[in-house]
Amino acid sequence: MACAAGALLTGSAAAHATQTATATAMTLYSVVVAEQFMNTQDDRQRGVGSNPFGNYKDTTPTTKPKTNRPFPGDYTLLSFRIFGDDGLKKRLGTATFTCQFAFEQRAICKATYELDAGVIHGVGIVDFTKPKFALVVTGGTGKYFGRKGDVMSAPVGSGKAQQLQFVFR
Repeated sequence: MACAAGALLTGSAAAHATQTATATAMTLYSVVVAEQFMNTQDDRQRGVGSNPFGNYKDTTPTTKPKTNRPFPGDYTLLSFRIFGDDGLKKRLGTATFTCQFAFEQRAICKATYELDAGVIHGVGIVDFTKPKFALVVTGGTGKYFGRKGDVMSAPVGSGKAQQLQFVFR
């Protein structure tokens, strides 16, 4: 009985190793169709001079803005159309990014790609000062159920579109 269970487990582990060793790739293209920015400056100002976690009184602002760029706590929502070809003719779905900024125009982004074959979820840090970024694929639905991997994004052509290279493991 123990040998049979061991053989079953060994066979299962071998099948799993074979399944995970085979990576599949998919290339898509995205174009931004809408963007919404939420400035949380009023939240920063509420914290000046009064600390809700004790009797400490702050006399100066915690940040000294030098530019109009996003500050920690600001949000942006991005909406994309997703295409299956670089000519942007074969529409496959949409995508939405919800990003909360940290420092130096870097943001933690949650991505949802809604495609004909299912939904892909991703998360990662995007540096909005750079043209390329990568996210971790954390799962999905439909054809992408249980899939893990990465998605790399880079501009193509005139910069209007981004090439998305998904690699599933």
